[in-house]
Amino acid sequence: MMNIKEKGIIEIVVVIVLAIVMMSLFGVNLRAVIESETLQENFAYVKNFVAPVWDGYMVPALTFLWTNIFLPYMVAPLKGFFD
Repeated sequence: MMNIKEKGIIEIVVVIVLAIVMMSLFGVNLRAVIESETLQENFAYVKNFVAPVWDGYMVPALTFLWTNIFLPYMVAPLKGFFD
């Protein structure tokens, strides 16, 4: 019997294979799409937008949550449990 994680991996592989087959039937050349200059520029644009947002807003917020909420209230009480 498969557990949920194994089923999820199999589903993802099947979906990827079906997507590639469908794109092939529609005549999409994946190599040309991936190597296109437009796609590379679009990924660079998104990266240049996301990186400062991640570094400026997400990292400080997640660090605050980790150090002030998660560690004191979730991890610290478990230390005595495993001694």
